[in-house]
Amino acid sequence: MRTRAALAGFLLLAGCSAAGLSPTPSQRAPAAPERLTREQSESGTGLAHAISEFQIITMWPRAQPFDIAAARDGTLWFTEPGLSAIGHIGGDGTIRQFFIPTRGGEPEGIVASGDGSMYFAEHMGPNYATHVATIASDGHVTEYNDSNLMPIGVAAGPNGSMWFTQGCAGLAVLSHGKVTQYPISGITGESPAIVRAPDGSMWFSEDGTARIGRVGPEGQLRTYTGLMYESKYNDIPNGVTAGPDGNLWWTALASNAIWATNLHGRVVHVYTVPTAGSQPWGIATGRDGALWFTEASGDKIGRVTTAGAFSEFPLPTPYAHPQGIARNRDGSLWFVESGADQLGRIAD
Repeated sequence: MRTRAALAGFLLLAGCSAAGLSPTPSQRAPAAPERLTREQSESGTGLAHAISEFQIITMWPRAQPFDIAAARDGTLWFTEPGLSAIGHIGGDGTIRQFFIPTRGGEPEGIVASGDGSMYFAEHMGPNYATHVATIASDGHVTEYNDSNLMPIGVAAGPNGSMWFTQGCAGLAVLSHGKVTQYPISGITGESPAIVRAPDGSMWFSEDGTARIGRVGPEGQLRTYTGLMYESKYNDIPNGVTAGPDGNLWWTALASNAIWATNLHGRVVHVYTVPTAGSQPWGIATGRDGALWFTEASGDKIGRVTTAGAFSEFPLPTPYAHPQGIARNRDGSLWFVESGADQLGRIAD
């Protein structure tokens, strides 16, 4: 599993410098799925959800899938930083893999744009040259130079723009084929968490300070005292989603909790995950109106209602380390298992 602590340490060693690379056509890497199906129940609740797992077959190095996103056609795309590739799983469970042009690019966040295209962040590259990129349905990748600021997370913004968080501070905005940097003073780097709120504003979190930030529709920036726990420690907000109640819901690694903030930056709910030390990671809003999240160290998929009622579903594979999670158009929840090189699916 790619941990935030290891990532932070690497950034200190690597630094941030600028370099470029021209886009080149992607290659296809062979893969074959193996499917395992289990039904997992939460003890004492009567809730049961079928969990399916799909093995990513690779040669060394491991794929280490990081994030996953649903496409308009009902298929899913996922990032494989271990292979520097983008994966695709079809409705029949067939997995395809496409190497990105930049060797060692280590793609992390991925999301669908408003027009259905898939965009992702390349966190690394030769001589630390990093990119933001898009992949077509045939696997062709187009890369855009990111000024070597190590993009991590991505979300669709207004007017067809794509917004990226960056490990070397600030945000990057890709619009009409051009990358514009949005510098933010006093911030050492962002986490993967970024989302467009119902009012059109973009929300993100800082890595290390636990502050959260908002960029309004007119470009105005405001930051808020973020997620703290025990009244004195910085939390580590890692994932965010727009909830069904109009609030933003965050996973918080340090406090082992799911937080909700309103659109004024005020924390309105804090719910502690029942499994101690679970490391809640990715989060998505389910069709049932609940928040579904991955427990990277707990090896479970969690579910919490807006009122704070939890359900947890153990994964069939031990040490799976689930991370990114996304809702598909049929209501199913898909997630990546970084520790097991697998994808997972749980019925909503």
